[in-house]
Amino acid sequence: YFRRFKAVLPERSRGERKPIVIPFAVNEDDEVVSCSFENELFAAYMMGATRSGKSTLLHTIISGLIMNYHPDEVELWLLDFKMLEFKRYVDHRPPHVKYLLLEKSEDLVFDIIDQLERLLADREHTFSKNGWKKLSDVPVSVYMPVIFVIIDEFAQMSQIMKETKGSGYGMDYTLKLANLLQKGAAMGFKFLFASQTYSDGVEGLTDPARKQIQQRFALKNTYQEIKDVLDLSGDIPPSLQNHMNSLPPFESLFKWRADDGSLRVDRLRNMYTEGDEVDRLVDMICEHMTVSSGGSSEDDR
Repeated sequence: YFRRFKAVLPERSRGERKPIVIPFAVNEDDEVVSCSFENELFAAYMMGATRSGKSTLLHTIISGLIMNYHPDEVELWLLDFKMLEFKRYVDHRPPHVKYLLLEKSEDLVFDIIDQLERLLADREHTFSKNGWKKLSDVPVSVYMPVIFVIIDEFAQMSQIMKETKGSGYGMDYTLKLANLLQKGAAMGFKFLFASQTYSDGVEGLTDPARKQIQQRFALKNTYQEIKDVLDLSGDIPPSLQNHMNSLPPFESLFKWRADDGSLRVDRLRNMYTEGDEVDRLVDMICEHMTVSSGGSSEDDR
């Protein structure tokens, strides 16, 4: 990743808010491919078995976020239910990180969703009062960052939410998350769910919630898991079937929606970081930016 993109300090948007578009892979022609988290692509699901390169790809995406977007404009909520992959952000913590959850706890799962709900309600009120319909309508001078929630090992969170199904009295957390996915896109909420499987990972998602997650990353796993995460039906082209049967580590089948509205599935080689490159990027950003008492970051340049 850093052979193609020089490590730089994130800069504020000028005039209009920058769309969330992150380079993450290269195609067969060695051209960089990016994933957009704008409009209906605001939520994505990433699935890959152990040693598929899923965690490596997550760090690549996080690197792109913290390097290309100012902390006042993108706020990261990182949840890791195996307490492994995101531990590096404890000692090397970007100013973008608002919450870092490294614990499998029912109460914390509920607290995070409740907190997101409260934030959504606050934004709905503010948008209504000012006549804004989507985050891009909000002037860049107004402190209202994108809320980018990245959840690793989402299957564990999904199982916790599943146990609340049908509990009523506002305690069904599958419905709470579905509501966040339904209303959050316009308010600047982005989601990336990652898990080793798709079949177990989506048990805590309602059918409407699954339909909101239109962008999919399938890494090495069984043919059926790849088919499920890509939500493929009908006749699958033989060339795609071959890819699904023999996808090597650190490659992905990426399902996205093109500008003409058509759905595409592309086979890509994921970009990666080496050694302590991510830590050094974070340290460089932290040397130049400090979190202010008002909740924003000050750039000493």
